[in-house]
Amino acid sequence: MLSIPGVAVQTLLYESANSLVYRAIREADKGPIILKLLKESYPTPQELVRYRTEYRITQELKEAGVVQVYDLQKYQNTLVMFVEDFGGESLTIWMQQRKFSLKEFLQIAIATTEI
Repeated sequence: MLSIPGVAVQTLLYESANSLVYRAIREADKGPIILKLLKESYPTPQELVRYRTEYRITQELKEAGVVQVYDLQKYQNTLVMFVEDFGGESLTIWMQQRKFSLKEFLQIAIATTEI
């Protein structure tokens, strides 16, 4: 499991081919936070550049509905992104757990495109 000073990791939320996403608590203020890191223990230089670019682009987006990023730090041989935890869950996991009605699907799709 992930071990970052000042952060209590609670659970793995999502695992993709490239990254791991954890829900955690900042120990200083007990605030919820999401940790996103590259899955590979030794990512390529290109993967690190792509991840830094993702961080910078997300940091510049100040629109309602766009998750806030707080920090990008080195972790062992990779990078970890500190992201706002708004209590959301993975849409991919939701879709595996249940079927959406057409109305629900359209509401999610419209809200996503508006963002």
